[in-house]
Amino acid sequence: MVSSINLDILGGPRMWNGHKLSLDIDREQEVDVNDDLVLELAFYAQALEGTRQALLKFQSKRLPFLRPSDYHAEMSKSDGHMKKLEGRLLAEKRKIEKLKERAKQKEEEIESVKKWRKQRGADWVCQWW
Repeated sequence: MVSSINLDILGGPRMWNGHKLSLDIDREQEVDVNDDLVLELAFYAQALEGTRQALLKFQSKRLPFLRPSDYHAEMSKSDGHMKKLEGRLLAEKRKIEKLKERAKQKEEEIESVKKWRKQRGADWVCQWW
């Protein structure tokens, strides 16, 4: 049994002008449609084989099939909204760094007080002897 897959590949001006790719995939055996596991496995195998064939055809026709390295997907949020989020994240990061710095300073002050008390106790003992 032969399944036919047709893909219309339409991209933006930087990607593709529009190509049509047709694939024929041979299935060696009939699939029991009542067995979900076998059916899923058949779908997976068909998709995998179709992908392999498509990549080979793209390569043979020297068509690009990967995104360019400078490609940016269209985002669901506006640039203004993303800049606002970035500002919030940076402010939160600065706040956390300040808190860590304060905790470190507090720890150092506690250590210096402990040292001072220890020294003071030693001085007080020396005065009595």
